[in-house]
Amino acid sequence: MGEELDANKIRLLAILSLYTKPAGVEDDYDHYIKDYALLSIIYDLIIKGLLDYDYSSRLVLWKGAYVFMNISQEAVSDLEFLVNKGFVQRIKFSTEGHLYVIGYSITEKGLKLLNEHKDHLDAVRNSLKCECGRVMSIVVGDDDAYYVCCNKRIPIGCLSTEDISYETEPIFV
Repeated sequence: MGEELDANKIRLLAILSLYTKPAGVEDDYDHYIKDYALLSIIYDLIIKGLLDYDYSSRLVLWKGAYVFMNISQEAVSDLEFLVNKGFVQRIKFSTEGHLYVIGYSITEKGLKLLNEHKDHLDAVRNSLKCECGRVMSIVVGDDDAYYVCCNKRIPIGCLSTEDISYETEPIFV
């Protein structure tokens, strides 16, 4: 089982451990993070060099409107792997506006595994800390996702698409 869980998957568990909790840890309820908030954090940690994934712009439903968001399909695939192995649980729920949203939460099994990888948890925690030492909250606005702490809103930039130029040449056989 250990060889299947690379650093990226363990760090995804670390993110989930900071923003979610299974029932019984703090109270009798599971705590989930919405997928677009989680994908925003993943994008930020890719930019910071903590996660080794590619990303690209993809059309998504963001707070009731379609926008282009920088998403790592590799991270989505790894989340699916973690769900299938029982380290993460996924739920689909409806918002007040009758939109469906996916939520993710770490499981007890995921927390137990993460206890063996404190170095990855510390690396993720340090990347998400405010100057005051606390892990920043995440808020999803109409125009971006933001880290919030100490009365500051720090934009993540997950909705800022990049224009990447490239050239190609024909291959003659």
